[in-house]
Amino acid sequence: MDTITATSPDGRNWKIDALKEPYKVASGGGTSWAVLVATVIVFGVMIVLSFVSWYFAIGAAVILLLWLGERISNHLRPRFRARTEGPPAEEVTWKATSFSRRELGQRVEHVIAGGNVEVEPRGLRLLSHQHH
Repeated sequence: MDTITATSPDGRNWKIDALKEPYKVASGGGTSWAVLVATVIVFGVMIVLSFVSWYFAIGAAVILLLWLGERISNHLRPRFRARTEGPPAEEVTWKATSFSRRELGQRVEHVIAGGNVEVEPRGLRLLSHQHH
């Protein structure tokens, strides 16, 4: 997606960019040792139980596929960052909850043109709003 520009009612010009989601294992930001150790233990238990019964093996495979699907889906959905130099300078970031980039960029543009950047348009979740 190319950079979109929008003008807010107060006359400030905004640049809207779609950013690729950085890959991280833990949802808090980065990989923590506790998450890594817990994941290894859970996968180890799943493997041991898979040798006990096919039901455990099938259940483990389903859980693994669901987990991988969620991680991939989260990584593929972009973040939208809108910035203005001001005055006052601001930066707002939304996370896409769906995959339609073009539509979502236009929704961010309409929110800015409406003057209320605190809004969460359909398909987007507000992550941060910073005044610089």
